[in-house]
Amino acid sequence: MPRKPRELSPSGFYHVILRGINKQTVFASSQEKSYFLKVLQRMGKEREYEIIAYCLMNNHAHMLIKTGSMPLDVSMKRISVSYVYYYNKLHNRSGSLFDNRYTSVVIKNEVQLMICARYIHNNPVSAEVTRKPEDYMWSSYRYYMGLDQKSPVPLNTKTLLSLYDSDINQALKCMQEFTEGEVHKAPTPLTECIENILDQEHVLPEKLKYLPRQRRDRIIRMILAQTGARAKELSEILGVNTTIIYNSRRSGDKK
Repeated sequence: MPRKPRELSPSGFYHVILRGINKQTVFASSQEKSYFLKVLQRMGKEREYEIIAYCLMNNHAHMLIKTGSMPLDVSMKRISVSYVYYYNKLHNRSGSLFDNRYTSVVIKNEVQLMICARYIHNNPVSAEVTRKPEDYMWSSYRYYMGLDQKSPVPLNTKTLLSLYDSDINQALKCMQEFTEGEVHKAPTPLTECIENILDQEHVLPEKLKYLPRQRRDRIIRMILAQTGARAKELSEILGVNTTIIYNSRRSGDKK
């Protein structure tokens, strides 16, 4: 069965997730994480894309990207090939390293962009690697908060901060409150973001639980990744048992 073509974002914003094949570790050391960021830096300087937020975990990477001079597929292929060549040479191995089909979710509105950035920056907290997002050095959050004077990649902070306030200091304060506060304190109903994702997948909310398990779980993981919602919240909105939501999360990345 042929793969469904990726939906293109009219705004150019995407949440991209690059995973190690079979969930294997691909960024085990500081050296490896640093090199991956150098790859992002090099291609970002060539204006292939703008990076709004990022976070590198051991077996996957999250990037909030706005496309530039190159289509997303081209940029992701260049990023993957460059890093895999380095990784294989470093570890004296050959073959694939990342899943062949990276995940890309279209960001359709400003609220979804804010929630996506919050989710990305909270990834280490969700994984219980750190207590606060500012404690994790392999994400863009520390640069936003002024804890790191220099970003390792060309980072477009204006796009995200302008959604909070025109005054930079007030914007940073609001962003921190939104990122580190309770998940349910969103600037718009959670249902709007969920509806956007289901619409993108051409699925009616009431039909989700009847989909084949693999597709259903993939969509639930996508919703979790985009909204940062709790299982109980999703259960009430989607009419899906919380056990199904927990199992779908476990069947994907270990967040």
